[in-house]
Amino acid sequence: ALHMAYMASMSLRRRELKCNLLFLRVPDEEGDSAGMRGALPMLTAFIRERALDVLAALSGEPAFLIDAGHNPAGIAALCETLDELFPNTEIIAVMAMMRDKDHANCIPVVARRATCLIASTVNLPRSLPPEELAMEAAPFCQTAVSCSVEEGISLAMKNAATKGLILVCGSVYAAGEALRLLRTDPA
Repeated sequence: ALHMAYMASMSLRRRELKCNLLFLRVPDEEGDSAGMRGALPMLTAFIRERALDVLAALSGEPAFLIDAGHNPAGIAALCETLDELFPNTEIIAVMAMMRDKDHANCIPVVARRATCLIASTVNLPRSLPPEELAMEAAPFCQTAVSCSVEEGISLAMKNAATKGLILVCGSVYAAGEALRLLRTDPA
C-alpha cells in the first residue's frame, strides 16, 4: 500500500518531476526475493539500451538509495531528493569520491543530511583516501572509515535504524559497486 500511495502521489505531481520513475515490485512476500533478483538483468538491459542516468532506490528495512552523482550539481540534485522524499529519516551515508572531483563542495552537503557518514574508497588510484573524506565530513556528522564500499555497506547495515536509509553516493564507481554487491546471490 505504501508503494501504491507513493506512485499515486508522484503521478499527481508529474509536471514537477525532473525525471521519469520506474516502479518494479514483486507483489508477494516470496523467499529470498528471487523474483526481484530475477528481474534485475532485464532492468539493467533496459537502462543500458536507453543510456539512462539512474538514481536507484531499493526498498527494504532499512531502505537503500544509490546515487552516482559526483559533482556539486549531481550532489545538489541528490540532496533535493533526500529533502523531499526522506525528511526526518535517519541517514547513514557510505560515500566515496575521486580525488580530482570537487569533494570540498560535495562532502559537506551530504554530511549535513547524514546521521553518520562512512568514508569509503574504490580500488582506483584517483580515489580520495577515506581518512581525508572523513575529515571533511566530521564537522557535520559522525564519521567512520572503511577500506571498501563493501565494508562500508556492511557497517551501515549493522548500524542503520529499521526505518532508516542507507545512502551510497559520491562516485559512479561506488554506485556500481553497491549495485553489484546488493544483487549478489546470497547462496
